[in-house]
Amino acid sequence: CYNPPVFELLFDMMWGEGVKDLEKWQRNYVVKRYGCDHPALWEAWFFLFASRYRYYSLIDDSLLCHSPALTDGNEPDMNIVHAWKQMLDAADELKNCSAYLFDLANIGREAMSSFAPQLLHEIVEALESKDLEAFTMHAADLLQYIRDCDALMGTSEHFLLGRWIDAARSWGTTNDEKQRLEW
Repeated sequence: CYNPPVFELLFDMMWGEGVKDLEKWQRNYVVKRYGCDHPALWEAWFFLFASRYRYYSLIDDSLLCHSPALTDGNEPDMNIVHAWKQMLDAADELKNCSAYLFDLANIGREAMSSFAPQLLHEIVEALESKDLEAFTMHAADLLQYIRDCDALMGTSEHFLLGRWIDAARSWGTTNDEKQRLEW
């Protein structure tokens, strides 16, 4: 599950005693998730709860996940960038906490993905102005950005494609069935 606080809140609302004080639930969630009350973690989650968990959209993912298209640029979501920075500030204390490492990679993925529209916009501008030098430079920047995103995702086993493929194949009983499930 890529969105632990959503499921935690859902289950607490449905099978717990309900959630009467959302801010108190949020503070308790952070402490329960990481086993400590670190100020940088609470600040990170304050930004996340105030922005990402109040944002409603049918599709809220990186433009890199869509079919290629020339598109206008958007500003990066600085709330998620700030939250990621705050999460990083707790690294020394929580470097061995698996929930923290998962969240650090997941929030980092979100923060990095918010820069994709701007990178694509720069490529479009260079293309439209027929500036080959700028186009080449921005295309190289985009490829480096993709490599950086890939490197970040490689820091957590939860985001590794091979793990998901192996899990899908494990449900098959024959080679043909395993191949279909992988597909």
